[in-house]
Amino acid sequence: MMVRSRQTTATPPPPASETAATTSPRSTSPPTTLTTTTTTTSAMFLPLHATLPNGCHVTVSMVTDYQVSEVFNLVQEAALRGEGFGVDEFPTEKYFLKVVQSENGKMFKICAQGSTMGNPIAAFVIVDSKFYRGQGTVADGYLVVKREERMKGIGEFCLRMMKQISARLGYISVYSDTFKDNIGICKILDRAGFQRVGFLPMSARMPDGSLKQSLLYYRELESPVKHQSQIGERSSPTLKKLSRL
Repeated sequence: MMVRSRQTTATPPPPASETAATTSPRSTSPPTTLTTTTTTTSAMFLPLHATLPNGCHVTVSMVTDYQVSEVFNLVQEAALRGEGFGVDEFPTEKYFLKVVQSENGKMFKICAQGSTMGNPIAAFVIVDSKFYRGQGTVADGYLVVKREERMKGIGEFCLRMMKQISARLGYISVYSDTFKDNIGICKILDRAGFQRVGFLPMSARMPDGSLKQSLLYYRELESPVKHQSQIGERSSPTLKKLSRL
């Protein structure tokens, strides 16, 4: 999963980082169509209601056609701050969607329960990894958390959900790359049992024109059967009850 940082990123870019601003311009492009299909595996346990360590109640659900802009806006806000994404990684919503679709991607969003607008506080995308020369076997992903929602355990929660859903989608392992100086995500990946397996000397361009280096992580996934009782129900499991893959 490229926490691309990719904590949300593409090739020209990498994967994602736990952050995103709320002041950048909103996308004005018309709604695009998310042609990736909702699999039975995903739909059978989503939406999922959970409680974070800070007591915040959240809902995890798949992104619909008309919600793609919400995810793209989070990515753009992060990129403009040089947080987790290259400034030219996903220049337009259309290009963002094209990349996700070309990598067999599926989008998910996390919203605070009770939110009147339903705007996501975080989002993640699971795609086929470009580090594996095949399809549907090894996953990668983009992850982004709104800037004001950081330091609440949401990034770690997203990573766990990405791993669990990836396993349910049939992936057997996952890659993730993140900026070398993204200490927060590096610590989360280390705690989650990922191994550092590579170094990317040039992975993304920042708004000021500088270039970022990234670290590449890898982790094998456990069988989803082991976690069926924890994630397969629509009850309200807490973050602590969600198993650590």
